[in-house]
Amino acid sequence: HNGVSVTLNNHTITTSSNFPAASGLQTNNLLYDAFRNPPDGASAGALVEAAGLKGFRIGAAEVSTMHANWILNRGGATAADVRALHDHCIQVVRDASGVTLQSEVAFVGEFKPEHA
Repeated sequence: HNGVSVTLNNHTITTSSNFPAASGLQTNNLLYDAFRNPPDGASAGALVEAAGLKGFRIGAAEVSTMHANWILNRGGATAADVRALHDHCIQVVRDASGVTLQSEVAFVGEFKPEHA
């Protein structure tokens, strides 16, 4: 496995592959590459961007304005923030395009919503 694991608030988030900005994990800015590209050739990032989600935040977790397939920790993001933003992106993209994005990460543990 060549992925990256991050533990945040006693929850582990693991990417399934390396990506160039993985060093951002050490600076607490880049949290993970969020979604797999769908098999039909569409870019997951392009779908997230087309759904208007660049810059969208839940708590301190944000869809990057530079690359819409990255979720960033803008300082103090909880595991629940990240999971909620991740799930929100899946729903909004599904509603906008009919495509259901598949996660590039495995979430481990229970994620209690903090921003309900």
